[in-house]
Amino acid sequence: AGADGKWTVAIDVEARKLYADAKGVETEAPLDQAIDIGVFTSEPGKKGFSDEGVLFLERRPIRSGTQTITVVVDRQPRLVGVDPYNKHVDRNSNDNVVSVEETAPGTGR
Repeated sequence: AGADGKWTVAIDVEARKLYADAKGVETEAPLDQAIDIGVFTSEPGKKGFSDEGVLFLERRPIRSGTQTITVVVDRQPRLVGVDPYNKHVDRNSNDNVVSVEETAPGTGR
């Protein structure tokens, strides 16, 4: 947390878009669209989750490759997610929401 009591959250996103044909063969295509980015105190869809657990939820432009999205929230974040409510078809949605790793201010670690 910063001196102002706010939390800066840097979300590293690695994204790609794949199309699968009838035989399941995947072909990569460019990705450039707005997708929900979320910061939470508890995991969406799990027991006990409510709107109170949503610190930030906003559609942000996501492109193919690696990018970092930075947001500021008022309470300590526990989890971050890309497409956290699984609105897009995804063969492995288990990696859409991950735990936050806390770093010491100014250290990058």
